[in-house]
Amino acid sequence: MRIAWFTPFGTRSAIGDYSEAIVRGLSRTDDVTIFVSGAAGPEPMRESELRCASAPIDPEPAFLESLDGFDLLVYNMGNHLENHLPIYQTAIRKPGIVILHDLVLRDFFRRYFTLHLRTPESYRLYLGVAHGSEAEQFGRSDEAGDDCRRLAAPLFSPALQRALGAIVHSDYARRRVADEVSLPVRAIDFPLFGPCEITATTRLPKRSTTDGRVRILAFGMLNANKLILDIIVAIAGSERLRTACRFDVIGQGSDDYEATLARAIADAGLDSTVRLVGWQNDERLDGARGRGHRGEPAQPTHRGKLRLADHIFASRRGHGGLGPRLLLGSPGRCGCQNPIVG
Repeated sequence: MRIAWFTPFGTRSAIGDYSEAIVRGLSRTDDVTIFVSGAAGPEPMRESELRCASAPIDPEPAFLESLDGFDLLVYNMGNHLENHLPIYQTAIRKPGIVILHDLVLRDFFRRYFTLHLRTPESYRLYLGVAHGSEAEQFGRSDEAGDDCRRLAAPLFSPALQRALGAIVHSDYARRRVADEVSLPVRAIDFPLFGPCEITATTRLPKRSTTDGRVRILAFGMLNANKLILDIIVAIAGSERLRTACRFDVIGQGSDDYEATLARAIADAGLDSTVRLVGWQNDERLDGARGRGHRGEPAQPTHRGKLRLADHIFASRRGHGGLGPRLLLGSPGRCGCQNPIVG
């Protein structure tokens, strides 16, 4: 089978990491070409032995006709305009399978209509068509990334308007998408690769930490969608959580968002409980990952590589409640898009 796989493929793209792992597996039996988006951005493209081609921002008829030679088109779609604009521009012209990496696509479509098409009113109209007049009115105001109303009107349906089927990464997302669109929707978990493969075949011994606290971990690109501030507020409001856990936040976000997190930690007096660790590179982690189960903090990178430590389980899915599980002292997953682990 000939497969066209559209994806971001920058060196710092987590979707690029997963796409590379999946395509490498598919290439054992199928003829796969990766169509790379975001090549014009500041982030360098990764080097790969896999067959790659460029995905144009504005696909010409000749490019679209060339896709007729493929048996299957697969589009990896997320909430970042620069990374996913070429993918969306082709997906709405040539039907295929859409992999939704983000349920909420409001940021993508707001910037798509205001910056790319320069028709900001269209954003509000799309909200109204997809989610009703109340959502349309909400779209007329400035949005905060952690406003819960965004989840009630996530605006993913325009990305599926020509889709033959959709793939998501959790049962919750599958139910939400299936309720709104009349096409096949399937939940498929992410592939395991790198150090995270350890947990697929080996159960690491559970050891006591030196301070006796449960470790919680969030990593990746830091933004309001991940509700990191909400977790800090929840910890601040519980005397037990203040002393029963330690929350490490690893990665980078905007200066404003990082400053907001730092102020919340300082104002709540959580300096000994919540740590903004910052960026961690792969080289440092790969060299030390063999020592990860000896009581050291987990240190994942932007590419999802993880040095496993005490009480740490890695997952990119799940919607369990963090607070109750922490209070019970049991490992749990929180409903944030990046791993929150206890």
